[in-house]
Amino acid sequence: MLKRPLTAVLSMGIVSLSSFFTTLATEIPDELVLGFRNPPDVARPAAYWCWMNGYVDVPQALCELRQFREKGLSGLYVFDIGARDPDKVIPAGPAFMSREWVRQLVPLLSKAKEMGMEIGLITSSSWNAGGPWVTPEYGAMGLFTTQISCEGPGTFEAIIPQPELPPAAYKHPGGLPPIYRDIAVLALPADTVYDRPTFVFQLAPPGRYLVDHVILCNTESEDASKTGPLHRFVKGFAVYLSDTNDAPDAFRLVVKGELQPTTEPQRFDFPATHARYVKLELLSKHNPRESRWELGEFELCTPQGNNVVSRMVNGGSRTGAALVRFTTQWKTSGPWSADCIHDGVRNGPRNSWASAEEPPVVIASPTQVIDLTDRLGPDGKLRWEVPAGKWRIIRFGYGNTGQQLVLPSPNSAGWAIDHFNPAATDWHFRHILEPLIDELGPLDQTALKQLYVCSYELRGATWTPKLLEEFQRRRGYDMKPFLPVLLGCIMTDEATTRRFIRDYETTLSDLIVDAFYGRATEICHKHGLKLCAEAGGPGLPLHPVPVDALKAQGAIDIPRGEFWVDEHIWVVKETACAAQIYGKPMVDMEAFTSWRHWQDGPAELKPIADRAFCEGANHFTFHTAAHRPAQAKLPGWVYTAGTHFSPSIAWWPLAGGFVEYIARCSFLLQQGEPVTDVCYYYGDRGFNFVMPKSIDPELGFGYDYTVTDTKALLERAFVHNGRVCFAPEHEGTPVLVLPPGSEIRPDVMEKLASLIEAGATVVGEKPQKSPSLTDYPGCDEKVTAIADRIWGENPSASGQRTYGAGHVFWGMPLKEVLQHLGIPPDVVVHTAEGASIDYVHRRTPAVHIYFFWNRLPRWENLVARIRTESGTPEIWDPVTGKRTKLAAFRQTAEGMEVALSLPPLGTLFVLVPRQGKNPPETDAVVGVLQDGKDLLFTPSTGKPPVQIELGDDGSLRVRCETPGEYQLVLASGRRISFMATPVQHEKLTGAWQVEFPPGWGAPEKTTFQELISWTDHPEPGIRYFSGVATYCKTFQIGEISPHQRVFIDLGEVRFVAEVMVNGHWVGNLWTPPYELDITEAVRNGENELVVRVANDWSNRLTGDAREPQFGTFTYTNIKHALAWRVPWKEAPLHRSGLLGPVTVRIVTPVNFLTKGHEGTRRE
Repeated sequence: MLKRPLTAVLSMGIVSLSSFFTTLATEIPDELVLGFRNPPDVARPAAYWCWMNGYVDVPQALCELRQFREKGLSGLYVFDIGARDPDKVIPAGPAFMSREWVRQLVPLLSKAKEMGMEIGLITSSSWNAGGPWVTPEYGAMGLFTTQISCEGPGTFEAIIPQPELPPAAYKHPGGLPPIYRDIAVLALPADTVYDRPTFVFQLAPPGRYLVDHVILCNTESEDASKTGPLHRFVKGFAVYLSDTNDAPDAFRLVVKGELQPTTEPQRFDFPATHARYVKLELLSKHNPRESRWELGEFELCTPQGNNVVSRMVNGGSRTGAALVRFTTQWKTSGPWSADCIHDGVRNGPRNSWASAEEPPVVIASPTQVIDLTDRLGPDGKLRWEVPAGKWRIIRFGYGNTGQQLVLPSPNSAGWAIDHFNPAATDWHFRHILEPLIDELGPLDQTALKQLYVCSYELRGATWTPKLLEEFQRRRGYDMKPFLPVLLGCIMTDEATTRRFIRDYETTLSDLIVDAFYGRATEICHKHGLKLCAEAGGPGLPLHPVPVDALKAQGAIDIPRGEFWVDEHIWVVKETACAAQIYGKPMVDMEAFTSWRHWQDGPAELKPIADRAFCEGANHFTFHTAAHRPAQAKLPGWVYTAGTHFSPSIAWWPLAGGFVEYIARCSFLLQQGEPVTDVCYYYGDRGFNFVMPKSIDPELGFGYDYTVTDTKALLERAFVHNGRVCFAPEHEGTPVLVLPPGSEIRPDVMEKLASLIEAGATVVGEKPQKSPSLTDYPGCDEKVTAIADRIWGENPSASGQRTYGAGHVFWGMPLKEVLQHLGIPPDVVVHTAEGASIDYVHRRTPAVHIYFFWNRLPRWENLVARIRTESGTPEIWDPVTGKRTKLAAFRQTAEGMEVALSLPPLGTLFVLVPRQGKNPPETDAVVGVLQDGKDLLFTPSTGKPPVQIELGDDGSLRVRCETPGEYQLVLASGRRISFMATPVQHEKLTGAWQVEFPPGWGAPEKTTFQELISWTDHPEPGIRYFSGVATYCKTFQIGEISPHQRVFIDLGEVRFVAEVMVNGHWVGNLWTPPYELDITEAVRNGENELVVRVANDWSNRLTGDAREPQFGTFTYTNIKHALAWRVPWKEAPLHRSGLLGPVTVRIVTPVNFLTKGHEGTRRE
């Protein structure tokens, strides 16, 4: 039995601490306090509500709506999608957006409005944008060619065959024939060819590495009897590195070598060099009689052996290095395509690259390209008097690709639209909105608030009917002579070729932003709706999205990124940057996408959420929540990808704490603006993306950053108080950093000049040229002229210069620039060895909001110095919702130091009111000494040795882990000695009564003689149990004293628990530490403890597959636990249940009371 000692008064007399406590009246706005206590709907998560195969059981769906709302979700996105259904048991619903389909939606919208929920609609059955209504006129288009070689002088007269369209183009769901239209017929002089296959790669995220060797692998051909033993082996090669950008003059040769005629990996070393880009050139062959080249793999490695040019990363995710440019490939995808040269497989015909039969042509000038379009007859016959020399005739045309929706419901198959054609966008949204309006009337009067567009995931050579006209209008020159560049040809030289490619990519990006994202947003606004979209990355190598990601995210109402549980797909920082520079308050995430089915509980998901929060996310949309019709057994019919979060998951009854955690974090992180010290301008690359958050080596930890695109810089950026701002209500960023390299557009240069003249600080080397052919060469002259005014005509390698009210720095580390400006790091953490901490900081006019995350599964007791005005900080715990005034902090010349204790993988908010010019004086706690050693401001691991809290009555409560004599040190210099008594522990041993729900294979009541994992139990029904079980036990508490605190520590819980003491609910435990304060619920004598524990469905699904003789209790269409790799029978069992040890702890804090009380005493 645990006994509580009676009050004992120390003999130190009365010590007044009133000068400290009177300063602690909160200055944090009431709306923050109330919003944290009960987060509003704008902060509460939503979910993708998947209607598998388009089938919905309306009465059951109405029930699910109520369950979602009761659990704390604010909205759902209806997602009509097909099912992977090997058993063919899932019924097919009506066609997406048919009258029958829409009528199913009507009562659900009515119920949602009644409950205050918002509904979004995903605008296609699965993805991409499209549907059965897409006719060939509006379908996705590609560029296709036919090439013929000839030699003059002489007469050429022959049929140039129409370029071949993909087989899918002839498979329109409605049986309609594909569209084909000619673009041009061009003749190119072919006397000079570029027979040096070249590949340019952008290194894997975070993008810059120290590298010192390459590995190349030759590959065997498919038919050695034709090629001989030398196959098509590469012999000579050269490798070039760039630490700035992919401009030809940025690369420097690092190694030139020859491969032996073998398929074994061959390594070539060079001096360690930093790089962001690498260029590989193939120079010669072992078998020159073969026209084609072949290579198995190219690797670029760090000194530690990490390959940073592979498109694959650990775990098999295709999110590594990007192949940004190449000159030739035999196939456009799959085996022998250029993608295979860095796919992580070193050789073999299915995983190797091969060149085209003929090398690309080098064209000296666009004027050498002869336009033969008007000589092509209706039958494809061309007659032409060929000039002397070798020529290549290319017939360019566009037509349907036949790319379909990826996984539509059975009655909803259709083509994807041409995203670059505004008429196609109009057509598509007409078929979404008109059926809704017909059934619902004005949409702004319903619960339907958003339309959602999934990520763009089409592939192939993109075209749209008006591309030539749009290119001329936007870039100012004729694209037609440059068409051969899209096939790998060189125009004039490598630099000119690259400029055109940039102009082509920029035009495509502008078109998809204007014709699709911008146009769709306008359409939504006409009907009182908002457009939400995954309009950005991740880009290559995963998805070749033809877009400037920040510009696209800025064109819509709600930018949405995504993050995965088990893949390296992480589009968070990009989305946060877009929201910041375009003034959008919400940074929404498609959250927790994975191939893991029922594998993870909230403790596993929390660190993934916390990483997203630290990158700037502030709203989550769960991927996914499948609708489960009444006839479907648990866990039900679900989408191929998870993470599943719906009323059908086993831990749903106990999921409330996790939802509230996400909502509390989201609410605070939606306030104000992010605090960033550096704004990177990422330049004009056409297709442009922001990599996941990383620490710039030039900055180090403690400086956060944002990224801007050209549009926001030109149209939104202004200077206020020497800072670059993108919104009038924001305080802005002190430093703007130019992209590596020397390329800036003339209009951007003019904007930079105006910003610097107004007081901005810009860091970057002097620009020398434009990246574009628009107005070339005059564009370069304009850039140089403006740069001369700002940087000077012949600047030194490093320096600074004043221009107007601002400054420009170059050749200096960023951290040195910030220090020169008097800007210390925003956060400095002092930790025990090996710690890993991340943070994010937002500010409002009234308060600073810091979010700290411990990235390791151990306690971290740290000291954080935050760059903030002096105010009285508070700790807000997003797990419990508890707010605590922080007593332990101290002021330094560079900011405020606070002592924080973060549990394993734990998080805390630190809020500091902005005090203005006259902050109050405080007598804060600046140390707690034992044997002369400070325990409070000394970093350590393990449970915190001392904890200090301020009670609502103004008392200062000190809890010490070990007994003994201590000294409390105040900022004024006062020291107060006190004694701490031992913490009382009682481990709850012996039997536990455990109850399982009926009908799930486990006994309804049983006794556990000791706490073990269900998976270790001999009874199969318990070993494989999934669901919620209830543990019951009694324990004794002795005499109760009102000032002691009683805690219960459950030890370990898998996956989530709910605790009741004497019939009182005391808390939900889902993340370490599994501990609750049960003081208000316990009583003297016997106490009843009830713990409900839930896991997920994986164990029961595995049991049904392994030992069906004991019964089959579950059904799902998903046959594997981990994507397509691990069938249920082989899935590992997850430790489950209350694992303990369960301990009751009584803590006797030392309370320091203000004047008017009995004195300083221990109770």
